[in-house]
Amino acid sequence: MHQNVRSGRRKAMQYLGRIAGTGQLQLDATPMGPASYDFEGFFKPAGGVACAGEIEAPTAVLQGLLGQRNVRLVTKSDLTLELRLSAKKLGPTARVAHVDVSGDLPTDAAAWRSVGDE
Repeated sequence: MHQNVRSGRRKAMQYLGRIAGTGQLQLDATPMGPASYDFEGFFKPAGGVACAGEIEAPTAVLQGLLGQRNVRLVTKSDLTLELRLSAKKLGPTARVAHVDVSGDLPTDAAAWRSVGDE
């Protein structure tokens, strides 16, 4: 936690929880292949939801998404999430990639737990 200088109140980052499941990766609305995901989310009062984690997908799919914009994951529960792969390059047999996640994510822990497939 850090001290808010103006008000003297502490601003806490709240852990929302973990969401995991399966879905389909898309690039510009074009299906790229299946993926499993495992994400964790945090809520910061001044910054909103921060979410990151890992996706697992076939190597060729991950290689095709590197450096791309408009990468989406449509989960089995029909949630559409925007993804940004963190790595600049992946190993030739990589099946897992770290991603930053955005989209219409819940801001409270109770709703967060209802989002994942697992």
